[in-house]
Amino acid sequence: MTAGNFDDIGVKVRRAQEALDRVVGRASDRAVEVEVDAKGHLGRLRLTDAALAAGPDLLADRIVQMYIAAVRDARPQVDAALAEVTSDPQMSAITSFVDRVAPAGEVPTPVALTAEHDPPVWGDSFLRPAMTSRPRAQF
Repeated sequence: MTAGNFDDIGVKVRRAQEALDRVVGRASDRAVEVEVDAKGHLGRLRLTDAALAAGPDLLADRIVQMYIAAVRDARPQVDAALAEVTSDPQMSAITSFVDRVAPAGEVPTPVALTAEHDPPVWGDSFLRPAMTSRPRAQF
């Protein structure tokens, strides 16, 4: 791949990121309204008096149902935002290479940490000295 090819991919990735930033999945049953972003993060939860009057168990179930529906609503928007990148033959070549090198589902073995990497115990105090002199674990 040439530098120009990487630039083309970069432009596509930037456009995809901008499109992902605009994704909003919505769901409402008139009592519970939920909005999520492209990652499924809850952006808005609106409850009516009727939802609150239904009791905690029913309310919890309705919130979960509307959250799932909002995520499903966002999914086609996410797919559309990523379509230019995922359909690019150069990206397919890159992802195929990555899949061959590190197949999905394989997890690298973590490095064993020793006691010297453990953070000190400071009891219940929320005032903790800066750990500038201690080595940090490298992952």
